Amino acid sequence: MHDSTRWPGSRPGLERRRFALESAILLPTPMPLTLPPSNARPRWPRLLLTAIVLAALAALVIREANEWRHFDWAAFRRHAQHIAPGWVLAAVAAIYAAYAVRAARWRVLAGTTNAPVFHLFSPTIIGFTAVALLGRAGELVRPWLIARREHLPAESQVLVWGVERLFDTAVAVLLVGAGLVFVPAGLPYLAAFRAAGVIALALAAAGGVLVALAARHGETAAARMEQTPSPVVRLLAPPVLRAGSAA
Repeated sequence: MHDSTRWPGSRPGLERRRFALESAILLPTPMPLTLPPSNARPRWPRLLLTAIVLAALAALVIREANEWRHFDWAAFRRHAQHIAPGWVLAAVAAIYAAYAVRAARWRVLAGTTNAPVFHLFSPTIIGFTAVALLGRAGELVRPWLIARREHLPAESQVLVWGVERLFDTAVAVLLVGAGLVFVPAGLPYLAAFRAAGVIALALAAAGGVLVALAARHGETAAARMEQTPSPVVRLLAPPVLRAGSAA
């Protein structure tokens, strides 16, 4: 039987291929239906947490702004007339040099010695600005910014902040203790001051010894703590390991 749809001089296989090509061009291709994954987490907990954090920050800013209302601007202008510009510039240079030293110290404590110091310079300045605006609640801004910039866990940077504060406290105790030990004679309660100075120096020395032991035997101590039956001691093992690594 003669096929009326067959082209003259064509073959059946070629006709089927042409028909499939024409169908693919003329007929619309159905789009696949993509469904959201069944294990997708709802977004409202993150939005709620963000709202709470923003509300807390706004409350801290408002509280600090209320403190500035009692600032005596007249006394400030009266004393500002006697300011020497050269000493002001020297003080500003010393402040930014201290920020650079803090950034370098943070790099050493965090173990990121491959990163340039200037990567940590701006987060350091922003962090101390947050402390000036928000009070001590702004202390966590610096670890968070450094963790985001260097792609590090935020928990590790908070631990570095804690170790840094321990060093600051040890140096402060050392200076106060030395000042109390070498207090001039003739002052009242001289013996009590010198005894307090000796105790402060002993505490600073003990803290230095603990940091040195953590740096040298932190992994061994953490491994032994993880094998103890006490859940509290096992919970303290990871911080001890991270403190030894940071030290």
